[in-house]
Amino acid sequence: MTMQMAILFKQTEKTNMFKIALDSLLKGCGNYLLLSSGYFDPKIIDNSFLESILYGFNVEYNRYLNWVRSQGEFNNYSPFTTPTIKLLGANLGYDSNSKSPTHSQGCNQSNSPNNYNCWYCLYNNFYSSLEELNRNNHIIIDKEDRHSWHAKISLKTIRNSNGEHQVVGGIIGSSNLTNAAYNKTFKNECDVFIWDPRFISFNYDNFKKPSPFGIPSMMMVTPDNNTNYTPEDLLKGILQEISELSGETARFSNQFSHWNNNSTNINQGWD
Repeated sequence: MTMQMAILFKQTEKTNMFKIALDSLLKGCGNYLLLSSGYFDPKIIDNSFLESILYGFNVEYNRYLNWVRSQGEFNNYSPFTTPTIKLLGANLGYDSNSKSPTHSQGCNQSNSPNNYNCWYCLYNNFYSSLEELNRNNHIIIDKEDRHSWHAKISLKTIRNSNGEHQVVGGIIGSSNLTNAAYNKTFKNECDVFIWDPRFISFNYDNFKKPSPFGIPSMMMVTPDNNTNYTPEDLLKGILQEISELSGETARFSNQFSHWNNNSTNINQGWD
């Protein structure tokens, strides 16, 4: 089944499409979640945010595994790995040229989301807020700092014990993982959401209404017929680039390739 792609252009309407798309990605089936941003704000990590992550890692992923077992194909694949969240962001706290305050011994590094003096502390507090999942739900939380990182990319995959990824969805755009982008609506943002409807449910019918400027809030696009690249290829390429920055090599599984021409929605068979 072909992945679907949408351009989410947030203007003055009240609906925060980035938040809805990110929640859909978090709730989608998978056991590996990459969250990368130029800036992180732990204020977005409330109970709903954590519950969406757990729903995708536990409920949807287990439904998928049960479906695989029902097809008699579970033994054909390597055992699946422990759910993992990887954070990737800029180490702005030590940038003396940054417009934001630099990290110092005077910064309050308390885990409280409201106590911070620089973006470095915010990033650490974001990580600490997710550590709750590690303690209570056996989810691996991995954090990497890169001095010049500014990309906003979130990816969801199914990863097996061989380290092979099956990409199921991703968001690439201008929205940071901050309270201003996630919980407020006045910022003008544009994000691209790519998802496999077999693994991620995204109800986009209500977003097709024209904006006050006559531009659709959401524009569906399809791969260019003149190229051989699919949306899945683009997401794989991005994950490969990120992995190479860390000195790693992303390898990909073709375990779903024989389902691509099957018109049956896998999601319908999980219940």
